[in-house]
Amino acid sequence: MDNRVYEAIEAGDHEKLEELTKNGTNFNDVDMYGELPAHKAARWGYYKCLKILVENGSSLDSTNNNGYTPVQIAAEYALAVDSGYHACSGKLHNYDKCLKILKEQGLFLNEGHWPQYIAELP
Repeated sequence: MDNRVYEAIEAGDHEKLEELTKNGTNFNDVDMYGELPAHKAARWGYYKCLKILVENGSSLDSTNNNGYTPVQIAAEYALAVDSGYHACSGKLHNYDKCLKILKEQGLFLNEGHWPQYIAELP
């Protein structure tokens, strides 16, 4: 596992992540929770990091140790924020952008599980 990838994502540092793409960094290393970098970016709403991961072949359909894919994590957090159950700082309210990126990759949740504003995206 390349800790530099996880450190960049946890900091929301998309510029550092972009720099790592030039070194042939593996974006499919799994951490002790069974999570890929895409899981982390989706969890924190770092859509710029997620976009870089997608563009560089990060797996998006892998499940973590709890059985969740990145799209499920992003949707869960988006719904929690929308319903007021998740009180996070403003910098983390980009779940809609993460979900849009994932949806553009053909990743979908069952009907009715998308937040309304994402479900209506073309």
